[in-house]
Amino acid sequence: MRLVVGTTALVAGLVAVTLLWFDGPTEFTGYQALLLVLAAMTMRRLRPVASEEEEPPLRLRIKPAGRPRHSAPPQLEKIERLVVFGKTTAFDAEWRLLPFLRSIAAEQLETRHGVNLHARPDLARRLLGDPGWILLDPNRVRPVDRMAPGLSMVDLDAAVSAIEGLSRRRT
Repeated sequence: MRLVVGTTALVAGLVAVTLLWFDGPTEFTGYQALLLVLAAMTMRRLRPVASEEEEPPLRLRIKPAGRPRHSAPPQLEKIERLVVFGKTTAFDAEWRLLPFLRSIAAEQLETRHGVNLHARPDLARRLLGDPGWILLDPNRVRPVDRMAPGLSMVDLDAAVSAIEGLSRRRT
């Protein structure tokens, strides 16, 4: 079957080149008709099996084996989005990522150390450390340019390390 299709395509190509060699409306119409025939042959070849008696080849009925797709939990996907966007613009860093990290820090301070982040900022600063406090301070001055670059990896690492340090330390 491939030999027939290949031979037909070759002959049709030669006829098409020959028709283009000549100049005139009849040759152009013949060229267009030849293209329509080739398109019809291609469509017929690609058409799915119409009758139920003919079964498609086995390779078309079997799903390809692959690794099962495991999606991340929605909470992890949310955090990943916050981090990616927080590194991109100052708006996302200051109004989305840092408030999220601040809420985690406030929870850790409250549960592990009995310190309210807003009521005792001096003690919270001592527990978080200066690098972490600079980013997690609830009274942090927000940038004027919302499209400025977001957090750097160094800053993000400092904030996360400060939060992780809260869970390691006991008061």
